[in-house]
Amino acid sequence: MAAYDKAAADFRTRHAASLRNARVGILAYYDPELSLVHDPVKLLPPQVFTDLGGQLATIKGRSGTDKVSLENLDLLDDLDAIFLLAPKADIGGLDSNKLWRRVPAVSRSRVVVADERTYYGSIYSATELVTQFDKLFSTLT
Repeated sequence: MAAYDKAAADFRTRHAASLRNARVGILAYYDPELSLVHDPVKLLPPQVFTDLGGQLATIKGRSGTDKVSLENLDLLDDLDAIFLLAPKADIGGLDSNKLWRRVPAVSRSRVVVADERTYYGSIYSATELVTQFDKLFSTLT
């Protein structure tokens, strides 16, 4: 627990300005679907993100674990950054998808892909999520 608390405190210090203003979406990719991961009660990534001081971005009326089709990726246009969870951190062909590459956060390289096994878990997973969120927020500076 001490390692998580230290990592979280360091993160908050390093990214205080970005935390106040950044619009971040947490999504899961299971080819060919994208889903929001904005349920901080059931899922660890949004729990950790809100614990760090982040606010989950609203995505045009979508919430919880709503799906976002590839045809509706424009719903993500207002995001400053995307935290993307995928099996074994592998997004396969999504990276070469023209619609995906048009999303502003993607075209600005403000996407971090993490292993979806951090969905649930222990303090180890939470600490790893802080590391991954740190990578993401480092793209905003």
